[in-house]
Amino acid sequence: SLAAIEVSLGSTLTRVHRNWLVNASFIRELQRDGSETAVFVGSALDGKGLVVPVSRDRAQEVKEMLLSNATGLRRA
Repeated sequence: SLAAIEVSLGSTLTRVHRNWLVNASFIRELQRDGSETAVFVGSALDGKGLVVPVSRDRAQEVKEMLLSNATGLRRA
C-alpha cells in the first residue's frame, strides 16, 4: 500500500493526495486553478514531468513545505 511505502521511505516522499506520493525534491511548481491545486513534478534537466493533483486537505501543508524549502522568497 502507499501507506507502507510512505512509512518505509520516511521523509523522502511526500503524500500530496490519497493516491499520490511524490519526491519533494522534484516538485518544480505549485499550480492553482480556482479551487483545484496541483504540483508539477519533474526533472530540472529535461523539463518533462507530470502534473499531480493535491488534495484540498493537504494543499496548505504542501504549500508550507515548499515555502520552507524555498530560498529568496518573501512571505506575503
